[in-house]
Amino acid sequence: MINSIKLHNFKCYQDAEFNLKNLTVFCGNNSTGKSTAIQALAIILQSNSSNKLNLNGDLTSVGYLNDIKCAYCTDDEISMSIETETGNF
Repeated sequence: MINSIKLHNFKCYQDAEFNLKNLTVFCGNNSTGKSTAIQALAIILQSNSSNKLNLNGDLTSVGYLNDIKCAYCTDDEISMSIETETGNF
């Protein structure tokens, strides 16, 4: 089970952490980052636990590195990770 998703400088998120439970529902107004959080999860999963992110694949396709960089970021680092019951990715 995935316990949390952490994002840094990914699209609309400078720093965000989503704690997940057995059932997690993303809801909210348009353009608030619901799809972005799910895209981040898909990128991590399609990257197969490697150190290199696969931005375009079977689960999602988001373009190039400049397309996912947060417009408000204060540094050039982009990171995302998931925490599971068995470890971190």
